[in-house]
Amino acid sequence: MGINNLIQFLSLRFPEVFHVTPSIDHFAGCNVFIDCAILLQRSLHAAATGVLRRRRQEYLRASEAERQYIDARGIRVEICNHAAKPLLRLNQEIRAVKSKGGIKATFVLGSSLTVRDLYIASKVGGDGKGANVLDSRNPHLLNCLRAFFEGKPVARLYASPSEKDILVIAQRLMDAFARIEIRQPDIAQRCVEFCEDDDYVLSDDTNAIAFGAPNVIRDYCGRNVCNTLNHNRMLDIMGFSRQQFIDFCVLCGSDDTSLIPHIGPERAYHIISSFGDLQGFLESPALDAVLQSPNVAKILEKRQITVEQLRERVGDVEALRGAFDIRRART
Repeated sequence: MGINNLIQFLSLRFPEVFHVTPSIDHFAGCNVFIDCAILLQRSLHAAATGVLRRRRQEYLRASEAERQYIDARGIRVEICNHAAKPLLRLNQEIRAVKSKGGIKATFVLGSSLTVRDLYIASKVGGDGKGANVLDSRNPHLLNCLRAFFEGKPVARLYASPSEKDILVIAQRLMDAFARIEIRQPDIAQRCVEFCEDDDYVLSDDTNAIAFGAPNVIRDYCGRNVCNTLNHNRMLDIMGFSRQQFIDFCVLCGSDDTSLIPHIGPERAYHIISSFGDLQGFLESPALDAVLQSPNVAKILEKRQITVEQLRERVGDVEALRGAFDIRRART
């Protein structure tokens, strides 16, 4: 999630922006806002995979009579319980830090999937688009689970939490004395809005960097070595102002879709460094040269938009910048 290839670009071009932080003790005495969105996405996927695999084995060992009943609600509860464990473990590690008054951590959760969304999804769940294993009200779910257990072709099974599921996970965290904020949607943005100048956001969503989080903790729960990125230091190393970095992020695009085809971080960095800002590039002949490229034309055709429509889309620079120009509520 977030800005396309931003971390790869920074790692290769400006590796000094990352500071290796092997221990969570480093954040003692600091405010840390934890973006639970990607953490939950990963843990839900792992939990659903493990639970469904085990349930399939139990189904195959069961008698014909026992196979008539599939406990969809039990599967949902089990997946949510397993998915909460990494967050509970993180909370335990944070609470174990005692120096400098400990870490003032806030877990920020939310779900973009409402109860109404689940109701609507249950009406169209049989069209091959997949089935949410956490949506026990979906009348198509039992058939999908049975087909999966029997090894038959089945629509994709996935785990997407509703507001109710998020509240259950939040309650488990509160029972473990964690501080909770529930916000909808755009959890990374909400974390940044909470920040004061020296606070931290724990998130692997690169939007947290684009939104201007003062400090971002990355890969704490991942396979790589944990590292932190200070926003002001990054700007100094890149030679950008905050406004120029926003323009850079706009050009890079987000969620695997570039603003202008064939402009990734390297070209975006060169463009902003050369023209000073996004407006200067969009008003220059250089944009025409990019849009006239045959490769760009092919991609626009796949996206089913014309060059004129793309020009109109990129014309409102202030609106494009506004997506990343987040005002922190606590400053």
